[in-house]
Amino acid sequence: MMVVAAVLIAAGILGYAIIVAGGAMGAGGGATEPQQIEVSIGDVLAQPDEHTISVQGEAERKVAPDLLIIGITVETEEDTADLAQGENARIADDVRAAVLALGVKEEKVKTSSYYVYPLEKGRWICPAGYPDCEDWEKEYVSDIYGWKVVHSLTVETEDLDSGGDIVDAAVDAGASDIDSVSFTLTDATKEELRKELLGEAGANAGEKAQAIAGGVGVTLGSAIYADEGYMSYPSARSYDYMAEAMAGAAPAPSTDFSAGELTVSAQVSVKYLIE
Repeated sequence: MMVVAAVLIAAGILGYAIIVAGGAMGAGGGATEPQQIEVSIGDVLAQPDEHTISVQGEAERKVAPDLLIIGITVETEEDTADLAQGENARIADDVRAAVLALGVKEEKVKTSSYYVYPLEKGRWICPAGYPDCEDWEKEYVSDIYGWKVVHSLTVETEDLDSGGDIVDAAVDAGASDIDSVSFTLTDATKEELRKELLGEAGANAGEKAQAIAGGVGVTLGSAIYADEGYMSYPSARSYDYMAEAMAGAAPAPSTDFSAGELTVSAQVSVKYLIE
């Protein structure tokens, strides 16, 4: 026992220990040579904690969205890149003006992406000097016959009832596509919900741990570890709108949306001591 005590003290001070195991009697009645086993303090501390209860606490709440995000795209095709860009800029300005006229703040109408790329048409031809070549000898070449510009805008508004008017105004102003209409939450609402739901998730973890402790007949001690698992802020994409004029159909008299509810959830991990 004195040897073991010395080992534990050495482990705490030096970071390692030499355990001396010996004292057995040999076949001839003499003591055998003691054996030395080196044990690091890391090996000691790495042993699993057998006197804790670990649980996952969860919380969930249904909330009404307070932010509407609409994706609008303007596409143009012309013979040259300059013409395509110029026409695109003209239509995009018209779309922006139509949206702003509905009361949307200017800083809430932003460019999310902008692409300019050539339109190409491919064909197979014989190599130079071999006009009567076989099919397998032909080379594939492509010719640029025009240019396309794609300008995507994002519109954000807290006036959820204005979504249909924004879509109709954008299409009437020349928008090629309404990519998405999503109902979500503002940053301020997300932060408020984060604090509240993490608190509820922590309380849920305590209830679970207490139930487990009672079920196995032990006394639950204090929490010694807690960590935020995740926060989920889903968005409801309720509409995928392709401008009906692109299909040759007459546009609808008006567009309407229903926001519905969002389910926000939180999770925490907590470890409790068993007394």
